[in-house]
Amino acid sequence: MNHVSATEMNICICVRKRPLFDKEYQAGEIDACSASNPRVVVHEPKIKVDGITKYVNDINFKFDNTFNENENSQDLYQFSIRDLLPSIFTNGIVTCFAYGQTGSGKTFTVNAITKYAINDIFKQAQNHTNVEFFMSMFEIYGGKCMDLLNNKAKLQILEDKNNKIQVYGLEEKQAYSASEVQQIIDYGHSIRTTHQTAANDTSSRSHAISQLYVKVNGKFAGKLLLVDLAGSERAADC
Repeated sequence: MNHVSATEMNICICVRKRPLFDKEYQAGEIDACSASNPRVVVHEPKIKVDGITKYVNDINFKFDNTFNENENSQDLYQFSIRDLLPSIFTNGIVTCFAYGQTGSGKTFTVNAITKYAINDIFKQAQNHTNVEFFMSMFEIYGGKCMDLLNNKAKLQILEDKNNKIQVYGLEEKQAYSASEVQQIIDYGHSIRTTHQTAANDTSSRSHAISQLYVKVNGKFAGKLLLVDLAGSERAADC
């Protein structure tokens, strides 16, 4: 079944299946999951009540878009946020959350999507006059909020008079090119809190939020938020 653009729905839930790691193959682990848009099937080994006969119980899950291990990041980008990006020049806010267990490939996928998005945004900016871009990044770890572009300075999350959440003291850096935006994001991720885990030597242990603000003729026009969550086993920090 063909994938559907995120513009066709209010919230688009995409699932991406990663291939087994080499160390998983070497350990003799078996891929017990298959993906065929829009479904993911988990193949659960079971034993009948006779205690002898083995069988596989297929459990089906349906999502808006599903991408198997042979589909690349560009495929995911095309049907997730690509068609939404023009709205950030017309008072739109586009948010992408990456959620899953440690080692499932969240940061890998977010980094790839970010590169495609930034390049397209700067191309689209050529259709507008007097466009400015500003970047900010912060992480939430252990119940604390820290500025990734300002030496991990502690931040306060407050509610303003309009009942909107604001991150007080968050530093913004102006960016003049796609490469400069990418450099800022790469720097922010380089100082993000990580720890070694069984799945990854440098596993991200914090929630990282990258925000790209767009101003047209000096006025706020929209923003893109890329949220790379910590492993879902750290759900208590969400």
